[in-house]
Amino acid sequence: AHHHHHPTPPLHPPPTTPPFSAHILSKKVAPRAFIDGGKKGQTAGDVGIEGTVIEAPIPGTPAIDALKLKHYDLMVRYWQFKEEDVEVTRCLRAAYDTPCVLADAAAADALLKRTCWYAVLAPKSSSDAATLLASTALEPRLDGLPLYRKLLALFRGRDIVRWPDFEAEYGPEVAAVADVFGGTGGAARLERLRVRVTQHNVHAAASYYERLTLARLAALLGLGEGASERAVAGLVSSGALVAKIDRPARIVSFAPTRTPDDVLNGWAGGISRLLTVLDRAGAAIAKEAAVHRVDLAAAGLVGGGSSA
Repeated sequence: AHHHHHPTPPLHPPPTTPPFSAHILSKKVAPRAFIDGGKKGQTAGDVGIEGTVIEAPIPGTPAIDALKLKHYDLMVRYWQFKEEDVEVTRCLRAAYDTPCVLADAAAADALLKRTCWYAVLAPKSSSDAATLLASTALEPRLDGLPLYRKLLALFRGRDIVRWPDFEAEYGPEVAAVADVFGGTGGAARLERLRVRVTQHNVHAAASYYERLTLARLAALLGLGEGASERAVAGLVSSGALVAKIDRPARIVSFAPTRTPDDVLNGWAGGISRLLTVLDRAGAAIAKEAAVHRVDLAAAGLVGGGSSA
């Protein structure tokens, strides 16, 4: 009989998911530790946080910049696995703001491109994502990357861009940025980019229309009615959009529903503001009349009501 030899499985197979301890350990590194050793001007012998004495680094320890880039590279890999695009953007932005990176034009441009793509991939429902998108759009180095300045302006604006048009303009650049849309998870990020373009278009349509037919919305988005309906429903579910779909009538309404109490409160507020304006105008007229010694009652402008 022939005995088939089966290889012995390793005692510790490689983990398929990053250990939970990775995030816990990352919390032990304070971001300000990468700024001049934690405090500007600190040297060995100074007193640091909580009365501890700053010690000289062990010989052979990499420079602060190298440690910072290594830390954020590991954090980017962790958050990429978790598909947390907002956190990846934040880490890339921190790595970009490193003196050794900013001194190397090629490295700075490559890192800024990655930051731009992840800022676009981050969901709009997150206020942090909007802040990161806005701060990245102000980066002066984008003057040398006009396509990326236009990309960020597109997602911050209200113009509708269909996916075929977007793909035609940015497709070559997407293919070139292999460390974002290539490798493990690249296909999933490319699909998320397509979703983000559709979501941006829905937000743009909501800024122009209070209500429109589902067929018209589908035509604007360049999608089928079913896909358009799912896109709206997804944004509503995430809390990023207020909308209602009348499925029998096939009408999408982006205006928030107002109850009778809301309408009455709005009217009451409007009347209150109107009365305040009238009071101020009356006081101003009375002041002018007093200065010019004009008897408003005699002129029949105020007072002098008829007696019963």
